[in-house]
Amino acid sequence: MIIKTLGTRGSNFNKGIDYELYGQETTSFYAKSKDSNILVDCGSGVSYIIDDLKQLDKLNILLTHVHFDHIVGILSLISNMPHTKISVFGLGTNGKSLKETLRPFVSMPYWPIDLSECPNVEFIDIFEITKDNTFMLNDVKVSVFESYHTENALIYKLEDETDKVCFAFDFNHKDGNLNGWFSELAFMPVDFNKKAMVDEWSGDYGCGVKYF
Repeated sequence: MIIKTLGTRGSNFNKGIDYELYGQETTSFYAKSKDSNILVDCGSGVSYIIDDLKQLDKLNILLTHVHFDHIVGILSLISNMPHTKISVFGLGTNGKSLKETLRPFVSMPYWPIDLSECPNVEFIDIFEITKDNTFMLNDVKVSVFESYHTENALIYKLEDETDKVCFAFDFNHKDGNLNGWFSELAFMPVDFNKKAMVDEWSGDYGCGVKYF
């Protein structure tokens, strides 16, 4: 499985030389296996590979949660990929389904047309998934786990025939609930770096992930 980092910043994107190494775009990772193309979250960084994504017949999007910095890239996708089948997986919030939760962001006054009026609407599917669930996206096994960040936040583990990768964004570790998963992953060295972004809420310095 090939993993490409498209964005790691929280809250909002920032341009400029001070952010070239760490933290320009909001959260999104692209995972490519032999038979699957998957975005884990859909932040502003998806614009970097939109031309490549246009060539796909099918794209899967796994949303960890529906904060705007994790979904803003969906607007680019539905506007620029009229012939690609897009499947979006996740959970809604505030008692609403995922589709009901996303619709306000893809409609007036925030967007010029409603989701139902998009030219590729027949190619867009939105699926509500459950915590502690497992399903297949072609050759990739997706395991879903409850996160601790906001209501209905999720963590994903992706497995193909050679690799396992865990995505836990904006995650607050609680009661050792991820220890078992981390023990399955080969090696996860992380650099603390004072040039990395500073979290707007906690004031904590970010870090640069060298490799998985």
